[in-house]
Amino acid sequence: MIEKLIAAINPRLPLTILRAEWCDPVLSLIGADWTFNTTSSWRLIDGSKLVAGSEDQLASEAVSALAGVEMVRCEPMSVSPLLDPRFLFGNGLKLEVFSATATEPWVLSLKGGPTFVASPS
Repeated sequence: MIEKLIAAINPRLPLTILRAEWCDPVLSLIGADWTFNTTSSWRLIDGSKLVAGSEDQLASEAVSALAGVEMVRCEPMSVSPLLDPRFLFGNGLKLEVFSATATEPWVLSLKGGPTFVASPS
């Protein structure tokens, strides 16, 4: 499914994040014509440095700073199995999402479709 997500989203890039929120347990990235929501574990990285993760006390501040940033690429986070996305942003940060539950760990909706719902099981 990640291949289909990448094929659908990358031609629409860049996508600007208008609002970014971490209201534990939900991470939301919202744009003019797209949304991404996850209840899974996630981490925000800069190169090889961890900026924040879903367990960090300062996660909300780090996520809020994504408002105004462009998503410039989507790729699979791992080689095998291809379960989760990695979003690359214009400021050099990367968001990695980890499927932590077997049902609906993340949902990405694009205006006019499609909507992608992860189902790693």
